Amino acid sequence: MKLQVGMKVRIKNNPKDYLFEAGKVKTITSHLPDFGKKRAFGLDGDEGIWCVEDFSENVSYPNLPMQ
Repeated sequence: MKLQVGMKVRIKNNPKDYLFEAGKVKTITSHLPDFGKKRAFGLDGDEGIWCVEDFSENVSYPNLPMQ
């Protein structure tokens, strides 16, 4: 499933890599220009850059693989 604006995703539960965001559910608020060869997203209107590899699941569609 291609991730789209409005979908909810869960950040991987890894405090070492994601510190204060580990395990939190966030909403995709923007699709950013690709980050290298990876699709990039803005979450909850913040200024960070997130990639599919940062998410453990698509909360909106948990049974479908993310792209």
